[in-house]
Amino acid sequence: MKEMKIVKMDDFIELYSSFNNSGINYYRGQADATWDIKPSIARNKNIFEKIHEVENKLIQNFELKLKQYDLVKCIPTDSDINKKNWLFLAAAQHYGLPTRLLDFSFDKRVALGFAILDGNNYDKDSAFIVYKNVNSFQKNFNSIEFKEHNESFFFN
Repeated sequence: MKEMKIVKMDDFIELYSSFNNSGINYYRGQADATWDIKPSIARNKNIFEKIHEVENKLIQNFELKLKQYDLVKCIPTDSDINKKNWLFLAAAQHYGLPTRLLDFSFDKRVALGFAILDGNNYDKDSAFIVYKNVNSFQKNFNSIEFKEHNESFFFN
């Protein structure tokens, strides 16, 4: 893995411009460069042993809040129960619930947004990670760790 620390915005823009949204590359943006590449719920080592129990409790509380504030209609749904569960989990993550999901994008602008637009982490270096081989992503999709990324760019 090749890592670079970017300090000047001009340097980042030049490097960033060299990547395209062709589907060949995929990207991940992290508001904190020190985070391991793992889902938010797995970052808390204190709960790792009981991660399923904690996740179920978080989801139950999330569902209660949705009903309490009449927001159930804001969650995408599907008649297929498996798709419905994944859509619900994705929506929960979108609203800030720590989940087992890990975001990647084929659009570098989306990843850049995740890297720099987190108000809770403005004081930290962020990371913009470029994955150059889509086949390695598909091969490792079910793994909790993704070790085949090629380049990370850290910037303040």
